[in-house]
Amino acid sequence: MSGRIETLAQVGLVFLMFSIGLRLSLRKLRRLGLPLLAAVFLGSLAMYYLSRLVAAPSAGAPREGLFLAGAS
Repeated sequence: MSGRIETLAQVGLVFLMFSIGLRLSLRKLRRLGLPLLAAVFLGSLAMYYLSRLVAAPSAGAPREGLFLAGAS
């Protein structure tokens, strides 16, 4: 039963990502340009260092900190 629920959840996630991709407009992304790129880069960098900072005292191993950074 739980395997069936997990499969349905994965199919639902695929449909959700597909519908988001259909609404993605490359013209809008180009219009936003450099500020959007800078915001994404800085946000990713901030999340990376924050998660590494949080994981260092609790997890101990750098590999777990990288996993936490990638998951967030």
